[in-house]
Amino acid sequence: MLKLSIIGNLGADPQYKETENQKMIKLSVGVGVRRKKETVTQWLDVILFGNQFDRILPLLVKGVKLYVFGNFDINVDANTGKTYWNLIADAIQVLSQKKPENTEPTGKYFSHAFKPQAPKQTNAFADDEIPF
Repeated sequence: MLKLSIIGNLGADPQYKETENQKMIKLSVGVGVRRKKETVTQWLDVILFGNQFDRILPLLVKGVKLYVFGNFDINVDANTGKTYWNLIADAIQVLSQKKPENTEPTGKYFSHAFKPQAPKQTNAFADDEIPF
């Protein structure tokens, strides 16, 4: 079994299929690979099975950055000879989210909305005291 973890951007909205026995969601994730002095995008199909990913489905829109971990699989189409790289997801995490249209930024959608303040500088010693 070959395990793989990737970080990449979702290239399109998810494709959703449901049969009598199983639910399947297919994602197209682009991963930037650095080759010499340029970055080339490699595309992987990420397959999600079952109901375990239902909570994050509303967040999976084109352009979001994802971390995906799972089993790596390579398939070759017998008719065309085209090779498909598939990642059967065990875990997925949304690293950046897109702001819903016509809304103001909030901490719910933007992790950088909270800006901590710098601590106040205090002088513990009087000017004429030397601590050592």
